[in-house]
Amino acid sequence: MLAQGYNMKPTILYQDNESAIKLINNGRRSSSSKTKHIDNRYFYVHDKVQKGEIIVSYLPTVKMWADGFSKPLQGNQFLVF
Repeated sequence: MLAQGYNMKPTILYQDNESAIKLINNGRRSSSSKTKHIDNRYFYVHDKVQKGEIIVSYLPTVKMWADGFSKPLQGNQFLVF
């Protein structure tokens, strides 16, 4: 976007899975035997993190806004959303 005159800030990607955050930030270095099968093309987000275009940040599951739109919520959590 810089070529078109826009100075873009990094996109923040909120994730509630700490293992996924480690895999995204560290790439194959944090992979275990269970994640060896992941193809290189799935490390697109890792490449974007390395370039500084995406920031992956932890957000607890109870604060995920998408849950209010995709899951039935009970009691107090329903009232929060």
